[in-house]
Amino acid sequence: MSISTRLPDRAAPQGQEPGWSQMPVLPPQASPRRSVLFVRQLLLGLLLAFVVWILGRHVAAIVILVFVGTTATVCAFSPRASALFSSLLTKVQGVVGRVLSYLLLGFIEIIVFTPAAAVLWLFRRDPLALGHRRSDPTLWRDHVGRGRRPLYKHQFTYEWPARDHRHTLVGGLALVVGSLVLLMACDLGVGLAVDAIQGHPSPTRTTLFSSQIAAIPKTSWWPTVLADTFGIAAGTRTDPFLGWTFSNYEGSPFTHLVDGVRSSYEPPVAPGKKPVEVLFLGGSTVAGSYQRDDFTIPSDVARLAAQHGVPIHVTNGGAQGYSVWQELDLLERLLATGYRPNVVVFYDGVNELYVQAANGTTTEPSNIKARTYANAIQRYLTVGSNQSLFDSAVHDYASTSALVRAFRTITGNASSPAPAEVDNILWDPDRSTATASTRGVDAAELHNQAMAIASALAARYQFHLLSFWQPFLYSKSPIKAEANVAGLWGETPSEWRAMDEAARAHLASSEIDLSSALNGSKIPVMIDFMHTNEFGAQEVADAIYPHLAPDLVSSNGTHS
Repeated sequence: MSISTRLPDRAAPQGQEPGWSQMPVLPPQASPRRSVLFVRQLLLGLLLAFVVWILGRHVAAIVILVFVGTTATVCAFSPRASALFSSLLTKVQGVVGRVLSYLLLGFIEIIVFTPAAAVLWLFRRDPLALGHRRSDPTLWRDHVGRGRRPLYKHQFTYEWPARDHRHTLVGGLALVVGSLVLLMACDLGVGLAVDAIQGHPSPTRTTLFSSQIAAIPKTSWWPTVLADTFGIAAGTRTDPFLGWTFSNYEGSPFTHLVDGVRSSYEPPVAPGKKPVEVLFLGGSTVAGSYQRDDFTIPSDVARLAAQHGVPIHVTNGGAQGYSVWQELDLLERLLATGYRPNVVVFYDGVNELYVQAANGTTTEPSNIKARTYANAIQRYLTVGSNQSLFDSAVHDYASTSALVRAFRTITGNASSPAPAEVDNILWDPDRSTATASTRGVDAAELHNQAMAIASALAARYQFHLLSFWQPFLYSKSPIKAEANVAGLWGETPSEWRAMDEAARAHLASSEIDLSSALNGSKIPVMIDFMHTNEFGAQEVADAIYPHLAPDLVSSNGTHS
C-alpha cells in the first residue's frame, strides 16, 4: 500500500475541491529581437567575406556576401525561416564540432601523447607512480594521520597536495613562456593556412603586382591568372638533365599545363587537311606567364596563321626560367621520343642575360638556378653554414608568420625583401658596366653555340629553324606609364642595357632581332622588366609571323 501526500492548492477555484499542487508555469523568455540577429549575421558574413577577399578569392567572397545577405534578410522578416536556419546551423555546428574534435584530439594524441608515452616508457618513468618505481609491486601508499592509527585498512592512492606556482618566479616564467609558445604556434598555423589557400608565396609578389603597375589588366580574370602563374612555378620537379620540369596544372579555366606543354589556341582545320606542327621553345615569356591559354605568343601566332589560311598546330614548350641550353636539351628529348615538328621557334634573350647577371660571368652552358644549386650543395657539404641556425629559424618564422605579414601589409612593405636580400637571392654583386658588356658577349656566344647544334638537328630531322632575340623593358623605348617597372626586381637598368647591347652586337647573322618590336606600343605592356601583358604578346606575335610565314607555307604544301 502506497501513501501519497496531497497538498491543497493555495488558490483553488471556488466551488472546487483542493487539488494537487501544480508546477508554476514560467513566463516565456523574451527571444532576441530579429533585428539584432540580422545585424549579427550580417557582420559575421561581412567579416568572412572580407577575409576571403583579402586571400584573393573574389568570386567566393561575392558568393558569401550574397548568401549571407539573403539568409539574414529572410530570417529578419520570417520567424519560421529564422527557426529553420538556426536549427540547421545548430546541426551543422554539431557535426563539424564532432569531426573537429576527433581530428584535433587525434592529432594531439599522435604528436603529443604518443611520443611522450614512448619516451617515458623508454626511460622507465611512470608519471602516475608519484614517486614509486615501476618495479614496485603496488602503487598504494599508506596515509597515516599524525599520532593516529590508519584511517582505513586499504587506503586510496596518495596524492601530493597541489601547490600554487602561479605566484612564484618559476611559475610566472612558465606562464609567460607557455603563452608565447601558444601565440607563436597560432601565428604559424594561420600563416600556413594562408599559404595553403593562396599557394606558395613569392618574396616580391605584393610589390611586383601592386596597383602601381599600369600594364596589369583591370579584369576579373587577372587574380586567377596571377595565382595560376605562381601555382605553376610552385610545381617544379627536379630533372637530372633539364634541371627542373613542371607538373600538370589544371588550376582554372584560363591555365592548363599537361606534361610540361601549355594549352594553346586551336584553329579550325578543314577535313583532310593536316596542320603544320610548330614547336615554340623559350622561357616564361613563351610559356605565357600572367596570360591566358589562348592569348600567349604561340596562341597569337596560331590565330594569325589561321587568318592567313594556313592551319597550324602550335606546341607551347616554353618553361618558366629556361635558358637556351635547357630548351636545346628539351628539343633533343622530344626528338628522341619520336616527336617530329615541321618548324621549331626559339624565343630567347632575357634568360640568357639573366644567367650572367645572377650567376656571375660564365662561358659555360648554365641556367639561372646554377648558383642556387651550387650554394645549396656547398652548404650541405660544409659542416659550418654561412647562416647560423638562429638566423635561419628567424628567417623561416618571419616568412610564414601571419602577424609579420599583417604588419608588413599595414606599413606598406608587404613581403618585400630588403635590397640586400634581393641582391643575395637574384643578382651577382658585380654590376659594373664593363663586366656587363663582357657578360653580354658571353651570353651571345653561348646562344650562338646552342643554335649551331639546333641547326644540325634541323638538318638531321628535316625541320625549319628560327631563332628570335626577344624585346624587353631595357631594349624598348619606355613610355611614361611603365616608369614604375624599372628596377622592380632589384635589377640595375644600366647593367641590363649594357648587357643587351653587347649581346645583340655579337649574335649570329641567322638570329632575328626583335628588340624594337614593342617600340610602337602606345599603351603600357610591361608587367615587369621581362614579362608583358596580353597586348604585348600580340605585338610580339605580329613581329614574329612575317618571318615565320614562308616556312609555314612551304611546310603546308607537304601536309595537304
